[in-house]
Amino acid sequence: MKNFYLNINKSKKILDSGKVIAIPTETVYGLAGNAYSDIAVKRIFKLKNRPYKNPLIVHYCSIKNLQKDCKTNKTFDILYNKFCPGPITFVLNKKNNSKISKYATSNKKTVAVRFPHNKITRALLS
Repeated sequence: MKNFYLNINKSKKILDSGKVIAIPTETVYGLAGNAYSDIAVKRIFKLKNRPYKNPLIVHYCSIKNLQKDCKTNKTFDILYNKFCPGPITFVLNKKNNSKISKYATSNKKTVAVRFPHNKITRALLS
């Protein structure tokens, strides 16, 4: 278990420096970067050869963290309580004061978000 947390801490330092890592998701491994960093987000687009008009999904480990960036509503609450954590993507309105990179959202006023179930990914997000 000690190695687990050492690897999580090492991964967090990499993400905090604007670099990109691979992490497990519910179905496949995905590229992860700091959603608040233009540099990291641009790296993901470049590595995936993904068009900038195709927004990324931002992952959270808690509603408290999500509420810093997005507006929620009753429908979200119902679906979150039934399906999360898990492989469901919500599209929510982004708050005006959100620090999420405009590249991650493709300059949209909405954000695609998930609450992953994978314990490694959740540990990294928390």
